[in-house]
Amino acid sequence: MPRLPLAAPAHRTGPGRIVVAPPITTGQISHAIGVACLGMLIATLPLPTAMSASDDVLDESHRSLVDLSTRIYPHAKINADLADLCRRFPDRARLEPVGKSVWGREIIALALGQSGKRPKHRVLIIGNMHAREVHSAPLMVKQIELYLHNWDRTFKGRRIGELFSENAIYYIPTTNPDGNEIVYDGIRCMEGNTDTWEGQCIPHTVPNREATMERIKRMIAESAIQVKQFYGRKITPYVFSGKDLVIYKANANGVDLHYNFHEPGINSEYILAQRGKSKFAFSKTSPGTQGFTGDKGIDQPETMAVRDFIERHALREFSITYHGRFPKIFYNFTLKWGPDAPLEKRAFFKKVATELAELSGSPLYAEGSGPVGFCGWFQQKYHALSFNIETGYEVFNGKPAYCPLPAEQLPVIWKAQKLVPLQFLLSVGG
Repeated sequence: MPRLPLAAPAHRTGPGRIVVAPPITTGQISHAIGVACLGMLIATLPLPTAMSASDDVLDESHRSLVDLSTRIYPHAKINADLADLCRRFPDRARLEPVGKSVWGREIIALALGQSGKRPKHRVLIIGNMHAREVHSAPLMVKQIELYLHNWDRTFKGRRIGELFSENAIYYIPTTNPDGNEIVYDGIRCMEGNTDTWEGQCIPHTVPNREATMERIKRMIAESAIQVKQFYGRKITPYVFSGKDLVIYKANANGVDLHYNFHEPGINSEYILAQRGKSKFAFSKTSPGTQGFTGDKGIDQPETMAVRDFIERHALREFSITYHGRFPKIFYNFTLKWGPDAPLEKRAFFKKVATELAELSGSPLYAEGSGPVGFCGWFQQKYHALSFNIETGYEVFNGKPAYCPLPAEQLPVIWKAQKLVPLQFLLSVGG
């Protein structure tokens, strides 16, 4: 089977269409997921292909709660849809509280599968840590919905209900609900063709609401270079527009939640050593739209809630975090799992990554950086397996695309990623 060239990983921009992307620079990768530098490419992949005829095709004829024709999927509807699925499938799914955001929004998880005796494996899947990467939440809710409706069908010889009777996946579709709503305010301004921002994203219970709006505007102004990058519009002098809220990536406090996952003795020393070095995407020295790792590690309501949730449910074995905007699977095989760091564990890690990459058609990369972001923290702290799965396309139908990704990408992302959690369970021996 033909293999892709090292310098130009291929991806799909539509059914049956392969596009070879231009060479990817270290700067692009650092900007997109904030790794310190791009490591060696450890594997090239066969061209993406459909599942073989021996694999059962899951039934998608049910009426979906998720509308992939729009990129607006607000936090309140996400939580309502999760509750609806649990009401309809009470023996298969249940809601679990995670915590609250800066502005008091409820963060909830849906646990899919085994709920009595200890599961064989528990997997944590997290989405929408970065505010503008809103496409991960509909993807995850739609995955849950698909599996619930196909409980008695099989995937690669395993009945889905049987797979979940022995294992459990804990989904947190949106970790950053305040940032999610900030970005949706920007999309509403864009779609309404207005520059006026009324601050719909900020609950009226938030103290000093007007001052909060002004602080967000200042952070947007500090990142105005991205407004030029996204839209090509003049930024000198910069004049705030409500449309510019779509560049927002942090939480309501201006902290990048993905990079707020650091602890002394685990990865704080590495993270803090990069502060102020502009080439690193997690090096900002003060709150902003992105790149500020916090005054301390895990000091935000959202990250503290996720950490406590992991401990409460013993989710210390496997994790996936969804990001955007190009199809790649990042993992760091250079990080250690303790003083022994057995080679067989590294080989197992690579095997799982490769199987996910082959299923989704996503190129596979190894990070040569230090233990950054949620995945680096999770891997170092728990000596566990964690993947950063990037989805979406920075060039789509011949046009550059930025997060929040246009709705036309959502069906393509869905097609590539809908079976990845099932494959993950099979790959780890579930």
